[in-house]
Amino acid sequence: MKATMEKTVLVDALSRIQSICGRKTNNVITTSVLMTAESDYVRIVATDYETGFRGIYPAHVEKGGVIAVNGKKLFEIVKELPASHVNIEEVENYWILVTEGNILYHLVGMNPLEFPSMAHLEETEPAFRVAAPILKKALENALTIPVGEEKKPHTTGIFIEIVAQGEEQPLLRLLSTDINRLVKVDIPCEIIQPELFSKGVIASKKGLADVVRILAEDSMVDVGIRENRILFRQKEESISVGLMEGIFPPFMTYVQKMGRQAVQIGKETFLSIMRRMSILVSEQFKGVVISLSDHQMTVTSTNPELGESREETSIDYEGESVQIAINPRYVIDALSMITGSEVMFRFGEGREPCIIEEKDNTTIQNIIMPMRI
Repeated sequence: MKATMEKTVLVDALSRIQSICGRKTNNVITTSVLMTAESDYVRIVATDYETGFRGIYPAHVEKGGVIAVNGKKLFEIVKELPASHVNIEEVENYWILVTEGNILYHLVGMNPLEFPSMAHLEETEPAFRVAAPILKKALENALTIPVGEEKKPHTTGIFIEIVAQGEEQPLLRLLSTDINRLVKVDIPCEIIQPELFSKGVIASKKGLADVVRILAEDSMVDVGIRENRILFRQKEESISVGLMEGIFPPFMTYVQKMGRQAVQIGKETFLSIMRRMSILVSEQFKGVVISLSDHQMTVTSTNPELGESREETSIDYEGESVQIAINPRYVIDALSMITGSEVMFRFGEGREPCIIEEKDNTTIQNIIMPMRI
């Protein structure tokens, strides 16, 4: 193999797959990227077995071939080169030359035949199509909830399904939970093969975080399923994430029955209060208490190790006095997903979960379990 590529193109491609080739697996070759030079392009492949990536990029190819080279070191080298183009050449016994002007790196390569097969990244019929910026934001919101302490598929993964078929606008729904809270995100999509997602699938949060890094800001993404993997394809790049076996609990069935009482409040007002009240929380004392009474909301934070704080604000509420203990950091995360100026804070009786959503817009809902007072 002997090829020349634009530095910016190669750096951009390698930078977005560092999390994949940087993970430890039981096969050292997964720290490498597989580079195949053909005709007028170079194909780059990376995998950690759970996540797979393939991208095709323009190049001047003098000699076709395939190499496997350490992805992290190649990225660090190319990033620091001063010129606009990079020359990559395979020499004897899998050694790789990376050159630019009077700069030369002689790198140890690996046998490309030992690289895992990525056949599942080949062309496949998509189930639906969605705008990359919309999907990226939806995944970022869902990934706000990290992997839960309870290592089960529904806490280590995100549930993906298609809802509202028929005459209604088809929606792609993402559900993410760590048991203490749940986020639901609905986004519009173009349905192609709805049966592939009729029952929903669970994909790992770690793999979907890699997808977020790959997604561009100006393209459409085709999403499908092949060989028990969910595939995302945009332009000349594809990324796959292994599906997880297990059942995602029917949380939304119960959510529809929650939040019978509600308070409307300005997003920035609520967010500022929660940020101030969270200053005194700690790992041991995580909660604040929201007290609702006629036309007033009072939030208090008490930490025997640090002190206490209290803030009051006027609200449009008429009803029985209510006290709700809640983790303010969960509320801050929920409010940060909302773009509108007004939010609804919904609650029920006792330890019934609270719901935070934008006024007149339920495309993003955060369901938060209250704490014991």
